[in-house]
Amino acid sequence: MVNAQKLVEAMEEGIVLLTYTCLVTNLKKQREVTIAKEFTNNFELPHTILDNKVMCYDVEFRRWHDIEIDTILKWKKVE
Repeated sequence: MVNAQKLVEAMEEGIVLLTYTCLVTNLKKQREVTIAKEFTNNFELPHTILDNKVMCYDVEFRRWHDIEIDTILKWKKVE
């Protein structure tokens, strides 16, 4: 299981490559996500982890996603 708090800390510092299973299609997806204000137009969420979900900003599509923590397969910081 993924440590959600460590994931949030990594996203606060920069971009993370997140691999997860989409609940709608059941396909494995990879997205570059973050919550760092420099990438989110200085928008800051009051709560990043809600219930069993983590909020993150998709860098390519420029929109917010909520991803269930249980569907996250792996993540790594993007250098």
